[in-house]
Amino acid sequence: MYVHIASETGPYKYLEKFTLNEADIAYKTQEIALRTDEQRNCRFND
Repeated sequence: MYVHIASETGPYKYLEKFTLNEADIAYKTQEIALRTDEQRNCRFND
């Protein structure tokens, strides 16, 4: 399974291109990856 975790859609997506630095993007990507992994594990463990 392939998941693009570098971004998600949202109300501030356009603004974030100009306001987030590399560290902010890395932190958000980690949050998305953990949330995606948790959802995938729940689906496979049912």
